[in-house]
Amino acid sequence: MKTNFSELTHAVLTAYGLSEKQLAEQLGVSQPTVHRMKSGEIKNPAFHTGARLVELYDNMPRPAA
Repeated sequence: MKTNFSELTHAVLTAYGLSEKQLAEQLGVSQPTVHRMKSGEIKNPAFHTGARLVELYDNMPRPAA
């Protein structure tokens, strides 16, 4: 698992092919908030935001082994 919310945000955006705006809509936050999470400026997002991001990460498509 990724170790911080910046890495999680990058991974989810890439795996799902989402824009920051699309991820923001899924998380119920603004696009600038997603950008700040991705850049590491926001290290500890609100609980519901972080929980939803982890849920998306846990369910994201993975390459076949």
